[in-house]
Parts: sequence; structure tokens; C-alpha cells
Amino acid sequence: MVEEAVGQLPVDTLMKEQKEQGCTGSLSVRRIKRQYVWAKSGGICWYCGAQLYSRAEADTEVKKKFIFTADHLHPRKYGGRGRANKVPACKHCNSHKSSQSVEEFRQWVRARIFDNSAKVNNQVLGRWKINNGTVVFYFELAEANKVTRSTMAIEPVTNANRKT
Repeated sequence: MVEEAVGQLPVDTLMKEQKEQGCTGSLSVRRIKRQYVWAKSGGICWYCGAQLYSRAEADTEVKKKFIFTADHLHPRKYGGRGRANKVPACKHCNSHKSSQSVEEFRQWVRARIFDNSAKVNNQVLGRWKINNGTVVFYFELAEANKVTRSTMAIEPVTNANRKT
């Protein structure tokens, strides 16, 4: 799923192009890897769907809350390793997810949303989508939309399946 979104191109190809063009160290391996992670969602937080910014772009207090970080989708403590395991996340989601699994983080978010005594501002609450009491993360919505679009393209509308 993750590899499919970006393909095998970024690190190897960028390093090869850099070498062919005679560049000496303008793109570090670390930066190329971060660009690979960024490209997985086009700079959108994997969890809340917020637009992400580089440190250089974060010139306002609001943008500073959405600085791009690379999160381990499957925490390292559970064996998550490799570039395919890293996903783009805003500082808020990454720091609160911490070393939790996606399901543990989902339960944490749900508790914050439905616990009236938890102090969470409306800006944070509005980030996550709720469907029948379940927290749905951006990457799940994106995957569902991708499936829906591909299904719609294959299945023509007829009188038998048309919505009335």
C-alpha cells in the first residue's frame, strides 16, 4: 500500500541523478529519505489530514504547529523498521502518537474527543474525522477514496445500480 503510493523511485533515482549532474552533497541521503516520506501523501499529515510545512516554511505560529515530521506507522518497539514504515505526520499527531500503535492512538484520540473533562481546543478536535463513533485517520479516508474512484471508473452507472 505505502510503496505503491510512491513507487521505488525516490532514493536510488535521486542519488543517481545527483551524481550524474556532478552535484556534491547538495541533497543528503537523509533529505532524500525525508522527501520520500513527504511524497507518500503530498505533504499531508497521515493521521489528521493537515497540510504540513517544512521548518523553513513555518513562518507563523499556526504553521509551526504543522511542521513535517516522519512518524513510524508501526512503532519501533513493535518491530517497525525501514522507509516503508515511515509516514508524514504533523508535530502534534507524531508527539501524541509517540510509540503507540495506530489502534492505540485511535483510542487515545477517541477518548479526547468524547471525554468532556479533557481539555482539548476546538482547532485540535476538528482535525480528526468521526464515523459512527470511530476515529478515521486521513490515510484511511484517502485509501477509501482511491478504492471508490477506481470502482466508479470500472462500474458504469445503469438503471439497475443508479442511486435514486
